[in-house]
Amino acid sequence: MAFADDDFCTPNRVSKLKKLFEHIMVEEGFLLDDEVPLERKLLVSLSVARSAAGTRCQIQDGKIKSVEKCRAFLNSDTMLERLIFNVLTVPTIQLSGDGGLLSPIQASAEDSLYDIINAVAKDPPFTAQDFISTALTDGTRVGEDYLGYKDRPEVTEHLEKIFERQMSSVASHTGGAAVQGKETNHAEPIAIEAAFPPCVVLLNGFPGVGKYCISRELETIIPRETRLIDNHILIDPVEAIHPGRTPQHYQLRKTIRNAAFDAIKNLQSRNVTVLMTSCLSSSDADIEAFSEHLDIARCRKVPFILVNVLCAAENNLTRLQSLERVRGQKSKLTDPTVLQEIREKAKLLDPVYSILDVQDVRFHYLEIDSTTKTAAEAADAVARFVTALTAHKAPNRAGQQDLSLFWRVVSVLSQLNQWLVRRL
Repeated sequence: MAFADDDFCTPNRVSKLKKLFEHIMVEEGFLLDDEVPLERKLLVSLSVARSAAGTRCQIQDGKIKSVEKCRAFLNSDTMLERLIFNVLTVPTIQLSGDGGLLSPIQASAEDSLYDIINAVAKDPPFTAQDFISTALTDGTRVGEDYLGYKDRPEVTEHLEKIFERQMSSVASHTGGAAVQGKETNHAEPIAIEAAFPPCVVLLNGFPGVGKYCISRELETIIPRETRLIDNHILIDPVEAIHPGRTPQHYQLRKTIRNAAFDAIKNLQSRNVTVLMTSCLSSSDADIEAFSEHLDIARCRKVPFILVNVLCAAENNLTRLQSLERVRGQKSKLTDPTVLQEIREKAKLLDPVYSILDVQDVRFHYLEIDSTTKTAAEAADAVARFVTALTAHKAPNRAGQQDLSLFWRVVSVLSQLNQWLVRRL
């Protein structure tokens, strides 16, 4: 589900998004769930989301109404509100867009859920376990026949956190008094130091957007051994031998890159996070180079995170000509004319449109707009994204963690909103 400003959610854009979604699902071999029409649930305006967050349409005469499995109800605004409400109150991973726009809406939905559970609970006020149990079942109905929540560890953990936040809010409004004489154990935010897994992180972007600075900041956050392979570590020796972008230059660069990547693949320690930077476009040559980066994660059997670092053109030009960059020892681009030409002619590698072979790799994709962010802020956003992936694993039917295809679909679909913003 993608959320956007009201004036963005036009019928034409919804239609195009539906076609793209259907194409991706068919290509990946997934069945389409069209009980609720796709055109109603794929792209939701923020005003509709706000309305759904405050809904009490689930309650009738003090009880939770069942979902009617008829076309009229499944097409109704009530059904859409219930669906949006569930999306706002279950664990999700946001891989793109401005989370600040949706956070207050999610908070409003949590308030509503607390009120709904309080209204139907047998003996309110209640404990966290009472809250979870009432959200999952009335003793007879469960899942879609009830409130729509499934009895899964990640769901129950999220419901417990909602309850704890609500209790914390109640306590703050009563001068810190305990509720029913019981202390609440408030959920702590994800500890990045503990949750950041061994992986390969590729920061990709135009020259001067801040890739190297962000990767240096990431090094200070990651609690384990790291290898920072800035692209100039590979480029500068080649530039010294074959200046300019000649065939000899590219051939030597490939030779050095292959040797370096083979060495990384064969690192003895399995507890290493590899940080890399590059400027890869959607050209065939760059897609091939990207595949070489991806193969490191494939060989080391760790997740691969592609982070496209974006930056407004004006800010990009300013950073490109900073004294630190101009006076640095690396052969970095500092010519604004060349940068403008690159930005006009090249398009960053985009997993939505580029055909990437991510078979047998836990592939994830994130976009970071660094225009108004410091390197530390951008690094923190990347780190929280990676730790969130660790916290939201989805077991397969056998109970194992086989996430390659799952995360490929999640990653691609999460970019649909970004795709709409950029291209429609």
